[in-house]
Amino acid sequence: MEYVLVTQGLSKHYKDFKALDNLTMRVPKGSIYGFVGRNGAGKTTLIRLICGLQTPTAGEYSLYGTDSREKGIGAVRRRGALVIGLAGAGRQQEAQGQQQCQEFCRMLHRRITFFP
Repeated sequence: MEYVLVTQGLSKHYKDFKALDNLTMRVPKGSIYGFVGRNGAGKTTLIRLICGLQTPTAGEYSLYGTDSREKGIGAVRRRGALVIGLAGAGRQQEAQGQQQCQEFCRMLHRRITFFP
């Protein structure tokens, strides 16, 4: 199977705070993923790491088969993504965001996975 994102033990720590701790995941090509969770769960940190805005404390990741430490990762990062943010949203708005993502995926005949 071909993956667009693979992380292995990906972590980002700020002194004693673990913003992202040992994340291992695989996102298959053609999938649509949604990251949903409480404040501080690591959603934004993960996006910042794979966009190259921050450097991991530990672990590794690859995008479309290109390791994050390779020279060509910058071009791979420009392939695109859809990021929908509901900063400060309450549970009702969060649920509406999930419903919108599910409807979008249904129209594209794609599956969606939400991470708690």
